[in-house]
Amino acid sequence: MEFRVLGPLELRRGRAAGKQGALLGLLLLHPNRAVGAERLLDALWGGDRPRSAANLLQGYVSQLRKTLGPERIRTVAAGYLVSVTEDELDSLRFARLLDAAREASDPVRTSALLTEALELWRGELLEGLPLDLAAQPEAVRLDNLRREALELRLEVDLDLGRHAHAVAELEALVAREPLRERSRELLMLALYRAGRQADALAEYRRFRTVLAGEIGIEPGPELRRLEQAILRQDPALMPARRASAARLPAPPTPLLGRERELERALRLLRRGDVRLLTLTGTGGIGKTRLALELAGRLDGDLPGGAHVVPLASVADPRLVHATMAQTLGVPASALVRHLADRPPLLVLDNFEHLLPAAPALAELLAEAPGLKLLVTSTAVLRLYEEHELEVPPLALPEPGDDGDPGGVPSVALFVHRARAANNAFALDAESAPVVAEICRRVDGLPLAIELAAARTKLLPPRALLERLGRSLELLAGGARDLPPRQRTLRATIDWSHDLLEPDEQRLFARLAVFAGGCTLEAAEAVCGDGLPSLEILASLIDKSMLRSLGDEPRFSMLETQREYALERLEGSGEAASMRRRHLDWFTALAESGEPELLGDGRREWLELLEADKDNFRAALAYALATDAATPALRLAAALMRFWDIRGYFVEGRRWLLDALALPGGPPPHVRGRALAQAAVLSLRQGLHAEARALVEEAVALFGDEPSFEELATATLVLGQATLLEGDPDEALALYERAAAGYRAAGSRVGVAQTVGNVGYAHLVRGDLEGAEASLAEAVVRGTEAGDRHTALTSLLNLAFTLVAQGKHHEASARLAQCFAIGREVDHKKVLVEGIEASGAVAAQQGLYRRAARLLGAAETHRALLGSTPDAFELGNIERARALVAEALEPETLAAVRAEGRRLELEEAVDHALRPSAATSAP
Repeated sequence: MEFRVLGPLELRRGRAAGKQGALLGLLLLHPNRAVGAERLLDALWGGDRPRSAANLLQGYVSQLRKTLGPERIRTVAAGYLVSVTEDELDSLRFARLLDAAREASDPVRTSALLTEALELWRGELLEGLPLDLAAQPEAVRLDNLRREALELRLEVDLDLGRHAHAVAELEALVAREPLRERSRELLMLALYRAGRQADALAEYRRFRTVLAGEIGIEPGPELRRLEQAILRQDPALMPARRASAARLPAPPTPLLGRERELERALRLLRRGDVRLLTLTGTGGIGKTRLALELAGRLDGDLPGGAHVVPLASVADPRLVHATMAQTLGVPASALVRHLADRPPLLVLDNFEHLLPAAPALAELLAEAPGLKLLVTSTAVLRLYEEHELEVPPLALPEPGDDGDPGGVPSVALFVHRARAANNAFALDAESAPVVAEICRRVDGLPLAIELAAARTKLLPPRALLERLGRSLELLAGGARDLPPRQRTLRATIDWSHDLLEPDEQRLFARLAVFAGGCTLEAAEAVCGDGLPSLEILASLIDKSMLRSLGDEPRFSMLETQREYALERLEGSGEAASMRRRHLDWFTALAESGEPELLGDGRREWLELLEADKDNFRAALAYALATDAATPALRLAAALMRFWDIRGYFVEGRRWLLDALALPGGPPPHVRGRALAQAAVLSLRQGLHAEARALVEEAVALFGDEPSFEELATATLVLGQATLLEGDPDEALALYERAAAGYRAAGSRVGVAQTVGNVGYAHLVRGDLEGAEASLAEAVVRGTEAGDRHTALTSLLNLAFTLVAQGKHHEASARLAQCFAIGREVDHKKVLVEGIEASGAVAAQQGLYRRAARLLGAAETHRALLGSTPDAFELGNIERARALVAEALEPETLAAVRAEGRRLELEEAVDHALRPSAATSAP
């Protein structure tokens, strides 16, 4: 049984209207508590009580007992009592969620709990019943709690930086209750945080006028203080915590001496007509550090927050869009739509080597009107919309100034980094002028200052200055035709490099072959000759030529140091052999990880492969540049499962097609496998004709090969293409051939995958019993074979089958399992399709608002993923949409669907997992 009072009175089973409904509503306002007969009579009839009112009341109670069951409404000494559980009555669930939200410490969870609580309200309390609810204290209490929950949710959302979305909601709230001060205060705050200071102050003036005209008083002290804070632009008005702050790298050093540049950049970026700002200056000048500060301060100004896109290790200009998409967690094919729907501030860091991609940035700005770009580069982009801000060196102490230089930014940075390297370091009367001279010798360049300061662990400032003087000849008088970065940082890195022992120098050069860093194991395998010993690596770290990050360390260099090290590697004659060893190592790593992505170690391997995605790109680029067809095809094919799970469909398909286009004659089984893998990614993007052509070539190649398993895999993919083209019978025949091949090869994983595909083919044909049997078998086979991927996808398709059969509770249980596993391995496609299935369940159960919200979320995230629904999936979606469209008013449907479209993927999954009375009943 389910009772709903937060809106028109609704019963999950039975009906109550008129006076009978009013009686039930009154009792439900006091759940599990006695309500006296006299109070009920007064509420039902007031002063017009008929003589037979007591008998009528007893009759209504009798009718309700027939409808609800004899034990539901009890007669007690004090009157009547309705017995309900917390899960049966929406007002009790509302109160429980509100209490949980009050106690939650995480603002994101608080917002989610309050959103769920407010979604229980379908209109005004007991709307449409003949009752004077204003005279019922419980009704007044519930209305006050609703208002409290709404204001608290809006307050939390403002703290999370969601002010742009809160403004419209608060404006509507203020229009309904123009005298409520708290709502007005939140609206002013939202307007201010959205960059609308004048509107916020105008709102205060309107409220003051309303108060004066209605009740002749002034706004309260809190509102007056807020007005003054807005007038002086108090920094405390901005949220202390931002929802996307975790996505911004923590600045490694304090921002010193950049007040003028920071103020000017903030002023430019907050102007509506400035869409692209480029921070220019020589390498090591501090562009990235300034950009990080700007991102942190502007994080809450745009709906999509601020994101930093590191581009230093991206060598191919064609990958700029892909890197942006991966930073935002969306596929490259859906990048423009994502940027248009939730415009962010994107910091594109180290763009100077990717200038051919600059025109594409102009196109992106045209297609996503709210987007803002902040670029760091040694060179201007020369785009029409570009505004340039040159970042100068840090301020230096004046020569001959005998005062304390500790407050000068360049010296302050030196002291900060020197103390980080040597906590005993102190700036005293003897060292201060020496440090000031060191800062002047390196022209106030922050990176050069940091490298010099790190040496204080080994050398006192006077010895540092002497070495610096001998090592900066190029800095003082280098060739004029050298680039600015080489006229400055080359000398600084030369000096640091000269401090290294010969073995350290050799390893420093060899480590440059890694893009994005490496593990100790990779360094040992690729660099070889016993050089990557812990002692040598530790020494390079101590001398600031290498960085170590994480508990299981990854070693990396600053990009300017890596550029210098690459030049050393090229000059050593070892570059080709190092790059080939790098390619071989990462090919072996990808091939080792491919089967692991099916089993219990899947999450760890996904993280490991993700950490090395730049190394995989570098290895593939080298293989393509040297026409190494076989290594390129092996590596690309081995990475397909990783690309598939992560949703990197566009990039993965491009690498595979580029590798397949190389000249030469790789072994047929190598080419055939890559063709089949490319076909899978083509299918993910709805490119059925391309997929069929690729996989048919693979089948033809395998025709004379003895390997049953490789031919079976190609046949399986051909069956998938055939099914998606609308021929399930032919697909089943192909699956039979694939299964025979897998059985002959002894591949339990292959048989499990085939059984899962057979189940889906039955589902497409409408054979629900056959689909349920095959898919259940595939879940078991996949689990027993250690193939969690097949178990997961079969579990999802089994849920779809149960939905089609009307087995809602079983479907919901299966979907909960899908969500748990899909989250564990970050399988975005499964998560999105699970949200769709949950929407279909809700629509069939009559939970139309829930369904509309879930379908809206799934639509957005499927598009962002770049995944196209097949005919069967589309049919499910359209049937669910039709049910929702028939049940909800167009305005309501549009509003609720829009709420769903704003949900992040994790929020949408949480929403799908929330129990409702319909889904939690036995």
